Amino acid sequence: MTAAPLPATPGRARPEVARAAEQALLPLRPMTLGEILDVGFLVVQRNARVMVGLPLVVAVLEGVAVLLLLGVQVLVSRVASDVVAWVVVAVLGALGLLAAGVLVVWLSAVMSRFSLQTVLGDGFAPAVSRITWRANLRLLGPMTGFTVLAALLLGVLSYAASLSSLLLVPFTVGGDPVAATIGGVLYLAISAWLTSWAWAYPMLAVPAYALESATAPSWIGRPLAPTWMPASFFRAISLVGWRQVPRAVAVTACVLAMATAAVLLVLVAVLLAAAVYGPVLPVQWDDLAALATRPGTWFVLGALFTVLLGAVVPFAAAVQTIFYLDLRMRRDGLDLALRFDCVRVPQPQAPPPAPPWVGP
Repeated sequence: MTAAPLPATPGRARPEVARAAEQALLPLRPMTLGEILDVGFLVVQRNARVMVGLPLVVAVLEGVAVLLLLGVQVLVSRVASDVVAWVVVAVLGALGLLAAGVLVVWLSAVMSRFSLQTVLGDGFAPAVSRITWRANLRLLGPMTGFTVLAALLLGVLSYAASLSSLLLVPFTVGGDPVAATIGGVLYLAISAWLTSWAWAYPMLAVPAYALESATAPSWIGRPLAPTWMPASFFRAISLVGWRQVPRAVAVTACVLAMATAAVLLVLVAVLLAAAVYGPVLPVQWDDLAALATRPGTWFVLGALFTVLLGAVVPFAAAVQTIFYLDLRMRRDGLDLALRFDCVRVPQPQAPPPAPPWVGP
């Protein structure tokens, strides 16, 4: 007996899910490294108003805060001694660096949520308009603790990575320049690998907490048990495991390389401006050296560095969100859950009723 045809009702193949599957930037399968980077650029391009506009607003607010700190420093230097002024400047500088780091991490977490909706579409994730700022502001407290904890962990891991300089000892004992060059190249390669490996887990822990916490938006991949802030590091470690360490190192190295390239471009632009306009403007190198000894110069440089990071944060947040979804596909079968929500699931059909008996 053949089964009756499926009814015309859409079943689980909801129209909004079908449209999301057609418009989504994310393929419903595990991705390669090139696809992760390409999707990261496409996310920033498709949602540029939020992904680029929000860091610019934060950068302007940070600039205003730096000007206020400079004003406080000038007032303190006039009414107090030099020691008190330096102590106040040091405390304000430390608080400013902490606030800048918290803002960068908070921006990364917020844009992870926007990247999720941009990548998956309105059928799989809540719309951007439904991601309220009240829920995003609740991330400031956890992201402050996250920044302090991540700074401590990165400090310990950076010190452990510096121990790889002991590899240079066998190459420099004999005094051979070729051996010393080989040792230097080996040291740079190992240091770059360990640095990228150390940064991979905090970068992955940000979307893990932003998309799995109690205040995370309701989407198809949100677990039943929310992920707390300290547990997000262990969540990142469990997602990466051992088999995905090379891919995590490669993705993190690409993001760090982009940030390093942006810093180098700014430095090159400053040097070119000094070389071109230096002979014209009445500025001497002694004046520049005197500026380097002033606390306000370091406030300005710190603000410029934070603004520069804010320009890199949109791409970094998009890439780390894509990589998080890729790891969820590989370990948790997220791509299968997304596919099952797109297709129509066959339902058991009752056999047709028997015709009424009309007699012999």
